[in-house]
Amino acid sequence: MSLTPKSTLLLCLCFSLLFTISTSYSTSIEELLKSQGLPGGLFPRSIKSYDYDELTGRLEVHLESPCLAEFEIEDRVYFDKVVRANLTYGGLFGLEGLTQEELFLWLPVKGIIVKDPSSGLILIDIGFAHKQLSLSLFEDPPVCKSLAELLSSFIGLHAFSNFKQTTLNGFTDVHSSSADQLIEYETNHDQDDKPPVSDHGTGYDEGNDDEYEKIMVQNQSGHGSL
Repeated sequence: MSLTPKSTLLLCLCFSLLFTISTSYSTSIEELLKSQGLPGGLFPRSIKSYDYDELTGRLEVHLESPCLAEFEIEDRVYFDKVVRANLTYGGLFGLEGLTQEELFLWLPVKGIIVKDPSSGLILIDIGFAHKQLSLSLFEDPPVCKSLAELLSSFIGLHAFSNFKQTTLNGFTDVHSSSADQLIEYETNHDQDDKPPVSDHGTGYDEGNDDEYEKIMVQNQSGHGSL
């Protein structure tokens, strides 16, 4: 029985699909990238699966969720849940689902290229320019934090900041209250309740001196207990 052209095409497509699926599960994404002259750590560890068509070079990487990775200080990259690209030897082109922070702006990454491995450099195509980075930054897959993890970290940091501020305010309020009491006492007694002159006109009444000293001791004791 001879195969018709339509049957032959269908059979080829089936074999191609089977080859693509087997490639997805038999080779890790790190090994695949290295086999194409790229560093193995371009994608985070949190990938769920990937599909690679060796005939067309089409690569599709599936992550557990969108996430944010940091390859070096102030060099953050955002991964969509699905990242697509055309994989050829020495480069990823036509990237979709990958953006990089650059001068407070998030710019789509168009391509990742290694022209000369001996140079130790990798080129990041952000559209209007190529950014050069060290290849060593991409040797190992980065830790990629999901939006939920980032939100949780932010809430925790915000709560800790509020706790510190509340504690500081409480400490300041207690000391301010004691100081205010002393100032109020001294002001009132200076203006309205000056200690009376003794019968002989030579000094203050001893009873009022004792009251003043008692309040001074009470306020000093309050400060010491804090």
